[in-house]
Amino acid sequence: MKVILTKDVARVGSKGQIVEVSEGYGRNFLIKNGFAKEATLSAVKEAQTKTKQKQEQKDKALQKEFEFLLRFKNKPFKLSLRANEQGHLFEKVDARKLTHFLQEAFGDKLPDLKIALAEPIKELGHYELDAVLAGKKIKILVDIENA
Repeated sequence: MKVILTKDVARVGSKGQIVEVSEGYGRNFLIKNGFAKEATLSAVKEAQTKTKQKQEQKDKALQKEFEFLLRFKNKPFKLSLRANEQGHLFEKVDARKLTHFLQEAFGDKLPDLKIALAEPIKELGHYELDAVLAGKKIKILVDIENA
């Protein structure tokens, strides 16, 4: 029997998936407890439409995130941090902090963003860093100046 899952079910599938299960399990557990509905032709079309819409929304959000990061490909992302007279920062900037600063600037979360740093940044200056978003690599410029 084919069913469309309405909730995530362990070892069966995730919400919106069409899965093949035994007749008894489908009727007596999944459908009865509201975890699934029978996969009729109209229900399958509806599920496919919802899946397509979700994917389009995800693609739009990802495009928006890429456009945000592409701004910093030629024009640097500016950070103002406290440093001493020699240009040494009072706090090191690691990949986690840099990601946090970019997320604050974006206004939303950038869930898939990863910044590649060999070692934390400890001095003022101009840096070219690799950012990975959804498996795609982008070079971004970061300027760290004294606050």
